[in-house]
Amino acid sequence: MAMTLTEQLNAHRKKRYALEQLFLFARQLVVAGESMGAIQCAARPSQTLGAQQTQQLESRIANYDAINTERLKQELRDTDQLLSSELGDILKIAEISEQDFNAHFKTDSADTVNATLKRLYLRLQTFKARAQNNLAIRSVLHQRGMPVAAIKLPVSQELLADQVKGLRQKEKYYRGKIQAAVQSILTDTNAILQAGHYPSAINDKMAETQQQLQQTLDHLDKGGRLDQLPFTIELDLSDSDYALHTLAQPDQIQQQEQEQEPAELTANANNDTPPPASDTAIEEQNIATDGKPGFFYLLRRWLSTPSSVTWQDIKRQEARKSKHNKPKADRKGPPR
Repeated sequence: MAMTLTEQLNAHRKKRYALEQLFLFARQLVVAGESMGAIQCAARPSQTLGAQQTQQLESRIANYDAINTERLKQELRDTDQLLSSELGDILKIAEISEQDFNAHFKTDSADTVNATLKRLYLRLQTFKARAQNNLAIRSVLHQRGMPVAAIKLPVSQELLADQVKGLRQKEKYYRGKIQAAVQSILTDTNAILQAGHYPSAINDKMAETQQQLQQTLDHLDKGGRLDQLPFTIELDLSDSDYALHTLAQPDQIQQQEQEQEPAELTANANNDTPPPASDTAIEEQNIATDGKPGFFYLLRRWLSTPSSVTWQDIKRQEARKSKHNKPKADRKGPPR
């Protein structure tokens, strides 16, 4: 059975939302992999940089060249401590699957999920910057003939190497998945344009989308980075661009909007599970059975703080809060 014009546009919109979230989820793997690669290098006894890393860090190295040696040593100690303390939790973040993310954030709207993924990406970028700054400082100190000890990590070199390899494999997988999704939307866009049944405003927007999708696909086919697409994957398509009021009656539109929510990363979510009744209920779901904050609760807290706040800062705040809220023991003791 052929879709109506409204159904065709709604399907197009759903695919666009799904592609946006897929991209936002996938690009964090790129920055996480580069972060782990930098730390892996800093943990090697030689700490030597490859040609590609040297090129990537060229501007950072130049920035540190003008700083005196003692200040660089202090900066290195500070970043060593930060990276070492946060690495274990960053590894956990890098291991989050679509299904895990989906299961936890299934009660959020598409816009909220997107905002969360964007904040996560920016926080991972902060961690990556620290790791690359650490390498740049090491390079400058080596050039000055200063002996520099390798960074001490809470995980083994073997585990770190496995993580780097795994992240590269995931990035390759998501690249293929995104390419397939872009191609699917491009095919739909071409069909809409060829149909010739839509108002000129929609056709103009679809023609622009067609061009952007094709350039995005060409970029990916040539091996371009997931976080350096020629156009934003969001494609700048707001609901008003679809001009649904020109294709259906208001009552029909309202019913369709209720039945067809924007697609989220909910492929494996249990639709029978009712959403929490309040923010308090959400927080309760994030408390582990031992009374300690759960991983996703800490993740939410971390993403809601300035970039200067570390994961360990959040853990310490929660520990103090837990200690403060713990009931005091009866000091009267047994009666004499």
